[in-house]
Amino acid sequence: MASRRSLCRSAAWLPTRLATLGNTISLRMESRLKQTGTTACNPQQPRKLRGLLLSLLLGACPAVSTGEPVTTDQPARRAISLAPHVTELIYAAGAGHYLLATVVSSDHPEAARALPRVGDGVTVHPERLLAWRPDLIAAWQPTHVLTALGPALAQLGIPLIYSRPRSLDDIAVEILRYGRIFGTEATAQSNASAWRNRLSALRERHRNLPPLTVFIELGGEPLYTLGPDPLLRDVLATCSAVNLYDDSPTPALTVAMEDVLIRRPDVLLLPARKPTQARERVAVWRRHALPAALAEHFHAYDPDLLHRPGPRLLDAAEALCADLERIRLAQADNKH
Repeated sequence: MASRRSLCRSAAWLPTRLATLGNTISLRMESRLKQTGTTACNPQQPRKLRGLLLSLLLGACPAVSTGEPVTTDQPARRAISLAPHVTELIYAAGAGHYLLATVVSSDHPEAARALPRVGDGVTVHPERLLAWRPDLIAAWQPTHVLTALGPALAQLGIPLIYSRPRSLDDIAVEILRYGRIFGTEATAQSNASAWRNRLSALRERHRNLPPLTVFIELGGEPLYTLGPDPLLRDVLATCSAVNLYDDSPTPALTVAMEDVLIRRPDVLLLPARKPTQARERVAVWRRHALPAALAEHFHAYDPDLLHRPGPRLLDAAEALCADLERIRLAQADNKH
């Protein structure tokens, strides 16, 4: 397997490779659905999975600074967001009305759905990007398109900045940063302070509790999970939990069901936009006699909340912590 250093050496080829990987997985999933005579519950699943895998692999690379200065004399007024979490951060900073366009997966808040699209987050159309004559482009990580566009953007005086929070605290920092960039400091300060207060209360409530191991399921056919990720690790630590595969050398991996059964996680984290989806996966694990499934120790999570490093990640953390608290109480009752 390639080393982390070799994976991160050139950002230019990563989107293509991850797109291929995501498409391969989605084809397997579609094949499995056809075999079982069912249909995909979400037609956007292949695109979302491809984007998630890209975020996971790039997440293993050295962090791009989120604090680079924007060298403009005036606050940004014609911005383009190239990542859904960036869109949410800009709205949280009170500057959503300065967004000209974004990417397909930017679906929150509701106002963002009306924005024109310049790509899907993995592939961006340069001609659409420049046709808007932006005074700021905000992205998550360098892609082959952005790397190639860099010199032209610099020549045109269009700042290109990146935003990749690596901890929950970084999200509040990013809200404040966008407030400075757009000149909306008052709104950004208010929202960032409220966000920090919620985070502080959550950490205090769940501090020093017995840790629970969680298995984070991404997909069931094949069985995909998450390895080490700094931001996700912080979310889990806030709830006094540990990723079952945090010791993996890769940020995303396929695992054998037998290995999960041997490791015996305390809790299952199951992706579900509808309650029935999680129940279906619990039933699968129950058939294999996984103790966590037999005890109904699972948490159904919205992938757009848990895997998107924006303001709503705190919503996901609060919901997760609440379910883990319920499971700890159930474990304590069983011991008595």
